[in-house]
Amino acid sequence: MVRLTRIAAIAAPAGLFVAAAVWVAGIVPLITNMRPVQEDDFGTSYGAIVQSVAALSFALVGFLLVRRVPGNAVSWAVLAAGVMVQVFGAAGDDVPVISDRAGVLFAALILVVIPLLFPDGRVLSRGWRWFGWVCAAVVGAAMVWPVAGLLLGPASAGALASLVVRYRRAGEAGRLQVRWLVLSVLYALGSLVIIAVAGHYLPRPTPMWFRVVVDAGNTLIAAIPVAMGFAVLKYRLWAIDVIADRTLVLLGVSGFTAAVYGAIVVGIGSAAGSGGNIWLMVLATVVVVSVLQPVRRRIESAAHHVVYGRRTDPYLILSEFSRQVAETRLGTEAMSSCAHAAAAATYATAAHVWIRADDSWQHITGWPDGTPAGRPPMPDEPANVFVEHDGTVLGAITIVKDGVLSREEKALLGDLAAQAVMVFRNVALNADLHRRLAELSHQAEELRLSRQRILTAEDSARRRIERDLHDGAQQRLVTLGISLQRLRTRLPDDPHLLTRLDAASTDLRQALGELRELARGIHPALLTEAGLADAVRSLVERSAIAAALLAVPQRRFPPAVETTAYYVVAEALTNVAKHAPDATTQVEITQRDDRLHVRVTDDGPGGADQESGTGLRGLRDRVASIGGTLTVSGTNGTNGTNGTNGTNGTNGTNGTNGTKIIADLPCA
Repeated sequence: MVRLTRIAAIAAPAGLFVAAAVWVAGIVPLITNMRPVQEDDFGTSYGAIVQSVAALSFALVGFLLVRRVPGNAVSWAVLAAGVMVQVFGAAGDDVPVISDRAGVLFAALILVVIPLLFPDGRVLSRGWRWFGWVCAAVVGAAMVWPVAGLLLGPASAGALASLVVRYRRAGEAGRLQVRWLVLSVLYALGSLVIIAVAGHYLPRPTPMWFRVVVDAGNTLIAAIPVAMGFAVLKYRLWAIDVIADRTLVLLGVSGFTAAVYGAIVVGIGSAAGSGGNIWLMVLATVVVVSVLQPVRRRIESAAHHVVYGRRTDPYLILSEFSRQVAETRLGTEAMSSCAHAAAAATYATAAHVWIRADDSWQHITGWPDGTPAGRPPMPDEPANVFVEHDGTVLGAITIVKDGVLSREEKALLGDLAAQAVMVFRNVALNADLHRRLAELSHQAEELRLSRQRILTAEDSARRRIERDLHDGAQQRLVTLGISLQRLRTRLPDDPHLLTRLDAASTDLRQALGELRELARGIHPALLTEAGLADAVRSLVERSAIAAALLAVPQRRFPPAVETTAYYVVAEALTNVAKHAPDATTQVEITQRDDRLHVRVTDDGPGGADQESGTGLRGLRDRVASIGGTLTVSGTNGTNGTNGTNGTNGTNGTNGTNGTKIIADLPCA
């Protein structure tokens, strides 16, 4: 590559110097031998000079390309074409041998070599490489036998087919490069066709304004090498679509205006025999002015569709994005629109949107959907644009495309970022809110688990105390009772002593019963051994108040669920016995799907309060620790109202009193 660069540093100036020298040698005779305008001429006397200046652009652009991208064969082809066209023009009819060969080489470069290698300087595949060698043989034959130059037609058709295949296979950037070349050629050829057709119908000699237009059209020859330079250097690629769009609109409006004037002034004037009637021109002007605006809008819409397809003018994309942001309320939808607008405006293959939160990057969305996010945006990457507000970085938009972003594309992304500031702020605030909610949810879950661990430890401690009482103090008391019975049988018949011994045995049995009740209250062994149904049934039967068990499932449940349900019933019965000993209580335990419902109701005075005392509050914590809910309701009944005056009203009946405790427990 270094060697090629050195060669280019010598060859490029040399080629430009040769082209300029030959151009000077050819332009001098044109100036010195300038002849008057003939009647059949289209252009002015300076037309040949204009063409010569336009043709020199091949050498100038070729020089620039060889210096900038010497490894691209298209650069050398453009430079060689610039030299050949000057040799062809300078030799002219005076030296036909040189002129013919230079013309063949120029045609081969323009029609075969450049389309075959454009824009990266390489052929598409091995098959196309063989085609290139065949074309080289055809050019060599034409250099020896000029008649073989007729074969350049099929060779040119094949090269154009290669360009079409390349366009279909290329990405967005590659297609834009091909469009630069194709559009410039269409402009040059289109101008020649329009000039030829218009000149055919104009009177002789042609008007001066038309001759000036012809010379101006000849300058479009320079558009071909200039377009090649833009395409090869990938400079302002996206501008070709804008240029094409504006040109189509201009041509459409001009064509419509010309058609209206032709139909009214020429058509009606010829039919009426008054082709130069000033009133017909006024009528044509009125018609054009009246319908030009709606026609222009239709022409613009058609031009947008032809040039951009599903896309549109980049700044129209930004305008559409602003409208979508104004209409949508969801930040994620606006972010998706932002990614799509960024990709469409820069002709990128993908775009991603990030937000900055807690000194880290979070990927929000991308276009197309499902595209991998890749690495987070870096400050030194040119394909990134950062969204800032008051000096704070809110997020970034990253672009994935072939090649680098042009200055215009960077400006577009900057405008897009400016429009998306509020969207990024909303999304960042929403993300922060969700993060805080997640933290609160995590803390609540940790609190629930901590509460559950405490209650589990409490239950374990109760089991241990119950076991210690059963295996320790209770067994010693039983042993002591047996010892007293044996002692009684061995003592003499002393009534006073026997009476005291019987009293001691009675006290011992009462203490043992109280100890058993205490151990059973700490953690009932029956609940662990037989299950919830037998434990609750025993609890209701031993209750100090009138209680009835309406229903209870016979199946076993998880230990935490059975323990919680048991203590709900136990605490409810204890409260009724304490505050309403004369009340009647009903206990009902049912299962519905994966929920266990514990319901304890009484007909007491009501007025239970969960906040006063530790019983119901502790019960609520126990229920909540396994994900259940506890509802306590107890309202005093209301007296009826007296009747109105005039008629004796009936006294209202007292409302029913009572307390209702309902626990809803998960049992899956």
